[in-house]
Amino acid sequence: SSGINAEWPLRPGMNIIRILSGQYAICNDKDFVMLRHRVCPRIKDDIPLPLDLDQDFDESRYNPRIRKHDTIYFDFILQWIKEYNTNPDGIIIDNKFDPQDFHIIAKKGALKSLGNTLTDFYCNDWVLLACKYEGAIYLTDLKMEDESYEGFHLRASQWGSIFEKKTTELSESDLEQLVEGATDGSFYDFSSFALGNDFKVLVRGELDAKNDDGELYELKTSAIPRSDPVGVSKYKRGKLAPAWLQATLSGCKWLKFGYRDGNGVIRDIKDLKVSQDGREWEFYDKKEKSTDCDSALIPLL
Repeated sequence: SSGINAEWPLRPGMNIIRILSGQYAICNDKDFVMLRHRVCPRIKDDIPLPLDLDQDFDESRYNPRIRKHDTIYFDFILQWIKEYNTNPDGIIIDNKFDPQDFHIIAKKGALKSLGNTLTDFYCNDWVLLACKYEGAIYLTDLKMEDESYEGFHLRASQWGSIFEKKTTELSESDLEQLVEGATDGSFYDFSSFALGNDFKVLVRGELDAKNDDGELYELKTSAIPRSDPVGVSKYKRGKLAPAWLQATLSGCKWLKFGYRDGNGVIRDIKDLKVSQDGREWEFYDKKEKSTDCDSALIPLL
């Protein structure tokens, strides 16, 4: 589909080149599923508002030991590489994929954590886990495993994923071909970028959705932004800046933001265009210059 191979220059020496080599899925029960055909949820044609996210909240789903699969990231990506190298028949291969061609193979969320270091409104700590295998460094970030959510924070931790489920759907052909359990899972692919001429990074990221033209979307929720200076800064640095970097790393052309109240009810939805030159984003009726949320990423890598 259109937009699969596109360059997204952030600044001199860093170009995002979306090269889709393959996909896999992670089911809700954490099982790994190899995909034999292209899968990406599509944005629903009709999203009625208000949209209550909290009605689907499930406290039993939260387990800080396995939250967001961070600690088992290497298992999934190495399993995909093993399948690719030993049983390629029927596996989606758009471009030749060789882990030895890359210096770093990273989870997109880890690069977002690194790149947002200088702009993070919340000044969050991050911890990296890295291993070297056959010349490539595999990099992910770890959430604090003893972190305990309760009350509002526990509920808000699920609203983002619920928003994705309520605003997207799989096509009938996808549903027919996917194995049982994968239809409610998450879908991942790979894209790459270069630092300078010879330092190459492969990024594994989750596919949120696409539109009917094949343009990729990154889906996010946000509290309805306050208009005071602190509220504006919190919205731009706490939500827009990391979302912009995450979308750019994925080759996404659009951010879809659902703006919620304190009870988890989406009151408004906006499509924010990620400009092709990566220097600004568009939201509401004006353009905002991007913060230097990639300035920490390059030297750290």
